[in-house]
Amino acid sequence: MIFGIGDVLGVATKAKVSALFVSLMLFLVGFMTGVLPPDIIKLAGLTDIGKWSLIFVVFSMGTSLNIKQLIAEWRTVAVAVLSMIVLIAGSVVLITVIGYQETIVSIPIINGGIIATQIMTSAAMDKGFAMAAALGTVLYAVQKFYGPFASLTIAAFFSWLAFVIGKYTGLSATIWALILGAVIGSTGLVPLKILDHAKSSGIFNVGVFAVIIPSLAKIKVSDLLVLSFNTIMVFIVVFAVLFLFFYILPLWKILGNRNLAMGVAVMQLLGFPATYLVANEIAIATGETEEERQVVNDAIMPKYLVGGFATVTTFSVITAGILEKFL
Repeated sequence: MIFGIGDVLGVATKAKVSALFVSLMLFLVGFMTGVLPPDIIKLAGLTDIGKWSLIFVVFSMGTSLNIKQLIAEWRTVAVAVLSMIVLIAGSVVLITVIGYQETIVSIPIINGGIIATQIMTSAAMDKGFAMAAALGTVLYAVQKFYGPFASLTIAAFFSWLAFVIGKYTGLSATIWALILGAVIGSTGLVPLKILDHAKSSGIFNVGVFAVIIPSLAKIKVSDLLVLSFNTIMVFIVVFAVLFLFFYILPLWKILGNRNLAMGVAVMQLLGFPATYLVANEIAIATGETEEERQVVNDAIMPKYLVGGFATVTTFSVITAGILEKFL
């Protein structure tokens, strides 16, 4: 029902209000008021599916990797990845402001999406860092404020393989799932976004969300002030660092335009489908005729999609897989 309410509001406002943001805030309010039990995910039988849904989803993301497109848009990829690097470096200042654990959890989430959020909040919860885990969930919700059996079998096999390889190499299974997904997807032997093809992406996404929602149940009213301050400080540093490096300093020259470079750098906060929606909104807002809108769309759409894809879909998962070990 809660996710349904989020969907209805998302459609009604044409995605101006994020369905995910609404859903997570409803969970937070429900936990704080006692309307929802803190162990609602366990009571719903979603705890176990949440543990293994992640690797399925990451492998499915990997099958959508378009190596040729990444090569053709290498300048965009360079700007996108550099934006992540400078943001990671710049975020070090947050350690003295909001704390070490909170900063380590925040970085991959700002760089990425739900997968990075699940990795970092789970690691924080396992270590007993409840506030850091909650901050990660809130950050993800806020930055998203502005969707046949053979395929399922393939996803299950390679997800299991990623788990086994990760166990024996010490490198996160999610990273191996992404790599395997990219390799298998590039062969053309399996469909892109394999879980969509298996008509199973919805339930696996529920499983992934089931892991991050319990972090909100540990928040008390007295924690809201600290949580709000930490959230604000993270985004102040994020936008200050990106503006400095990609608008003032010469890194914008990689793409040849300050505004375009800044736009691509910010795509790490969004990811698909938000990158697609933002590009469309820019084209509609700046073009006076349908022809002008199409020209703007054609110019920025590939770069925004590739920028979000390189950061959120790819490198944010790697970053989260590495930084979770520093908690």
